[in-house]
Amino acid sequence: MSTTLHGAIAAALILVAAGASAQDTTGVGALSGIVLNVDGQPAGGVRVCVLDTPSCATSDPDGAFRIGELRAGTYRLEILPLAGLPFTTDPVGVRAGLDATVEIALPTTENFEQAVTVTAPAFRAPDEVKTSGFLVAPREILKSAAALQDVSRYVQGLPGVAIGSNDFRNDIIVRGGSPLENLFIVDNVEIPNINAFANFASAGGTVSLLDAELLEDVTFLTGGYPAPYINRTSSVLQVTQREGSRERFGGWATLGFAGAGAILEGPIRSGKGSWIVSARRSFLDLFTQDVGFGGVPVVYSFNGKAVYDLTPRDRIWVVNIAGIDEIRLGLSESSDLEEEIANFDIRYNGWRSATGVNWQHIFGSRGVGLLGVTHSEAKVGQQVKDLVAQGAPSPDVASGDLIARSPVVYLEDSREGETTIKYDL
Repeated sequence: MSTTLHGAIAAALILVAAGASAQDTTGVGALSGIVLNVDGQPAGGVRVCVLDTPSCATSDPDGAFRIGELRAGTYRLEILPLAGLPFTTDPVGVRAGLDATVEIALPTTENFEQAVTVTAPAFRAPDEVKTSGFLVAPREILKSAAALQDVSRYVQGLPGVAIGSNDFRNDIIVRGGSPLENLFIVDNVEIPNINAFANFASAGGTVSLLDAELLEDVTFLTGGYPAPYINRTSSVLQVTQREGSRERFGGWATLGFAGAGAILEGPIRSGKGSWIVSARRSFLDLFTQDVGFGGVPVVYSFNGKAVYDLTPRDRIWVVNIAGIDEIRLGLSESSDLEEEIANFDIRYNGWRSATGVNWQHIFGSRGVGLLGVTHSEAKVGQQVKDLVAQGAPSPDVASGDLIARSPVVYLEDSREGETTIKYDL
């Protein structure tokens, strides 16, 4: 019965939807590159500083420089050459656990009024995970038709990953392991399951609770795990959500066959922090109670993130991922009484939520610590009534009366939760 239920739910959700490397758990990366003079030769002794941070480096005689312990984000660089005026570059992206490589060309004095650009950063994967780490750009998930804007469905197509026994679910099976052996981490918050219509003892479901519009960085590891995850047996899926705007309040709404949603974002205390929230709901149940198999899935999801810089070296952030899902299958006014599903009244409801608070502190130029406190909780309830036990369904019998007097043949009311405290140094 459970397989039939999840398959039916997924079929409806898919129908309406139609309308690397090891990421550092502390959330910091590095920026390295080379400085060239006007003749294209390496320029030594050039000071390179990251604006709004105390981080600086000086290029060596080969023009090379490296700045470590940078929080993931976008920065402008201030270049101070030995001769000539200082200038700033275009924004450069830094991703957690990776070295962003850039090339900076010093302009001539006459060209200082022109725009100075930096080549797009190239992220270099550490040698130890070249064949088992995958960096996934959020835009790839958004434009992949097969992924349905679901990060779990997207990684199902990566090397070493197999689709579960049910094509309608997004279970991840890595190198023959169990879906339960996969670890999900969102902004340093460990979440047992990131999917709606999920059951216990599994890490899969039918549709992700994560809003793909909020994704900033996705790292999928099938081996070569960093030190905090050396006991993982299948995979680690690390997700970083983007921060909200630190400049102004804004947002947008979406409407489609899959449902309606809205994203809002804005600054905290004049740019010292930011917040962003996403809320979505399917709405097929507002128009019909049967999409072809005796019911309609209903899904609510909520994603939220708030970030605040206490000092230049201290940052805190709060993350919440939550979802509610429910469905009723069985006898309805439009049911075909010849179908087996009409012999039962199946009701499912569930919800799950994970909330985490993190404090990051940078120690000098070579150390960083991250304290995380996380609480996750989930509930699943199912009830199945046998309508045939009181006689075969008949058009002359009101469905409500028949359901009320039918016996319960299966009942589940499960709940689980956990609280974790961890510190990475």
